[in-house]
Parts: sequence; C-alpha cells; structure tokens
Amino acid sequence: MNPEIVERSDEAESDEEGCLSLQGVQVPVQRNLRVKLRATDADGADVTLELEGHPARIAQHELDHLDGILMLERTTPESRREALGILRPQASVRPGA
Repeated sequence: MNPEIVERSDEAESDEEGCLSLQGVQVPVQRNLRVKLRATDADGADVTLELEGHPARIAQHELDHLDGILMLERTTPESRREALGILRPQASVRPGA
C-alpha cells in the first residue's frame, strides 16, 4: 500500500510502452533504469524493493497510474498526437450502437 519511489538512478532510457487503458497505442517513454520503492504490505510491515530494467519500468508506469498520469503525458508531443489520432475513432464507437 502507498508505494513511493524513494530513489531513482541517474541513467534513463526511452522505450516503447503500451497500456491496457489505451489499447492499440504504443509510445516512447523515458524511464529511469533503476528505482527503489517503499511501501507497506497488507500486515502493515514496511516493504522495500530495488528494481531495474523492465520491472523498474513497469513499477514507474503503474505508479504513474496511481498519481493519475498516463503514458501520453510522458511521451513526445508528436507521439502524443499520433496516439490521440488512434484513440479518437475508438472513443466514438459506443457499445450497442
């Protein structure tokens, strides 16, 4: 519960990310290569995780969701425009229509 990033590596890299919330879209997102997280488990005990590579990227992506941030806010303006062009037609399709 209540995870937070307490340390980030200086090294970062850009890679393509997708999201189940934005199906059909992949955009480049720059993320730190290593992060240290602190949280509390279901029993109230402190938890510390040191992640690197893909697990670090996933944790940052998911923590962004908890903060109300989508990957579209972390990509380039051009990639954001392209992604919105893909998503807009999907938004106009209503279930049962």
